Amino acid sequence: MKAVGDLMRRGTLFHKLLLALVISVSLPVVLLGYVSYDRSKDQIEEVARVFLSDNVNQNAQRMERVLTDAESLSEKALASQELQQLLKSPSPASFSDEIAFIQEMNTLISELKGPYELYVFPLQIDKFPNYANLLQYKQVSPSQELYDEAAALHGKGFWTTGWNEQWKAPDFIYVRQIRTLDNFTPVGVMAIRIPQFMIRDQLIGPSLYPQAAIIIADGDGRILSHEDPSQYGQPSLLKQGDSSYLHASLQLSVKDWTLSILLPRADITANLQKVQRFSIWMVALSLLLIVLLLSLIARSFTNPIKQIISYMKKVRIGQLKPMPEQDRQDEIGQWIYGYNAMIFSLQEQMDTIREMEKEKNDLERQMLILQINPHFLYNTLDSIKWKAQAIDEPVISEMVTRLAGMFRFTLSDGNGWTTVEREIEHVKNYAAIEQLRNPGQFKMLYQIQSDLLGARMLQLMLQPLVENAIRHGMNKRTDGRGKILITAMIEDEHIAITIADNGPGAQGGQSEGIGLANVRQRLRIYFGEAYKLETESTEKGYTVKLKHPLLPADAAIEKLDRSG
Repeated sequence: MKAVGDLMRRGTLFHKLLLALVISVSLPVVLLGYVSYDRSKDQIEEVARVFLSDNVNQNAQRMERVLTDAESLSEKALASQELQQLLKSPSPASFSDEIAFIQEMNTLISELKGPYELYVFPLQIDKFPNYANLLQYKQVSPSQELYDEAAALHGKGFWTTGWNEQWKAPDFIYVRQIRTLDNFTPVGVMAIRIPQFMIRDQLIGPSLYPQAAIIIADGDGRILSHEDPSQYGQPSLLKQGDSSYLHASLQLSVKDWTLSILLPRADITANLQKVQRFSIWMVALSLLLIVLLLSLIARSFTNPIKQIISYMKKVRIGQLKPMPEQDRQDEIGQWIYGYNAMIFSLQEQMDTIREMEKEKNDLERQMLILQINPHFLYNTLDSIKWKAQAIDEPVISEMVTRLAGMFRFTLSDGNGWTTVEREIEHVKNYAAIEQLRNPGQFKMLYQIQSDLLGARMLQLMLQPLVENAIRHGMNKRTDGRGKILITAMIEDEHIAITIADNGPGAQGGQSEGIGLANVRQRLRIYFGEAYKLETESTEKGYTVKLKHPLLPADAAIEKLDRSG
């Protein structure tokens, strides 16, 4: 809900409208689907409950027939005169008498047992040691508890169960006391054993629900019979109160035994869940189509608004671009028309301001260049004058030649641009003149990256820096070991030119010369604050680093002037 609230507060008009439409359409559909599914589920469970109830009734009748057959078998055994006489006969006095008893007993049991296992125990089993030993290997053996419970019922039988270790499954056992027919004197106990598989063969599960489980449990909820024999003696799911099963139960005539059938609810609703999944996919597909249709409708009038906003954001960053003309006569069309009229007006004003700024910059550049040239020319001409008066040597010719080269460089390319190669050549002419004026005072060293020679740069950027190094560095050294190193290379897609001297460095309180100040100001005017001069002064010398944009050799001068 918080996310929906944030969307309604901060989302676009399109998202708000789309969300409202989707909720208004999808919510009733989802609620209707949920109610329909819940009612269908209840109806299916009710039908399954009736079906299970019929099934458990049928199985209870089958179970009762098995139990009745066992009880009928006991009646047949009780009525056997031969068995009565054998059990009333005196206890065997010898081993041979007991063997004769055993043989006669086995013969009678074979005749009376029918489809089930029949066991007969004399009342005084301890007087039949060999017979008792044979019974130890049977599935049912005589115990005092068995005798006592049979005697307590006075000739009536009772049902019990026991674990068959051989078959790893439970047995159903019917126990009954044997009494004489004339005076009802107890003479023995019989036990009829029915293996579990004979019971379960009579039980038929519901064909529609193969996962249904039929169980027989006692009054404490302990399992007496289950299709999984390992469940014998375990608490039934009904005892545990497991609600994930649907069940039907019926009390049997035997003791407190209960016949139950359990069916997982998941099996009942399996087919319904398939229909549910299909319905969900259909509803989802329908909602998706509705959303797409609503999206197209909403975008037909939100897109123009979004486009206008995007153009207005460009105005914030200085991009004055008009919108494409649209043939719309509604309010949005009027909005676009008014926006374009405003942009055209602003463009005209910006063009006027830009032209005025360009003229101003051109004038400032010319004034800065005129500030640099007269100072140097005065010193050079003065040196030539004194050399001409003092010495008649070829040095004067070289100085004049160098000076002429400087004049040509200064007076050519009136647009203020040159190449790195020509700027370096201009510096060499200037340095040569200074070296002729002060022979042996310093040396010039150059390390220029060859890829930079054709690159464009502003005119007269390096000569003022070299002049500063000579005046404030080399002129203060008298040992003739002065050096000026000029390096030029590409760093991070810009030109980095360093002029380093081994003079005494900047003295305390010494202000920056007019040459450095002019170069610094020209860089700022043309390229902004990102391109500047960096200076470093130590006892070992003074270093100036110039950062200049890397411009192609064939760049249009007018275009570069406008970008400055």
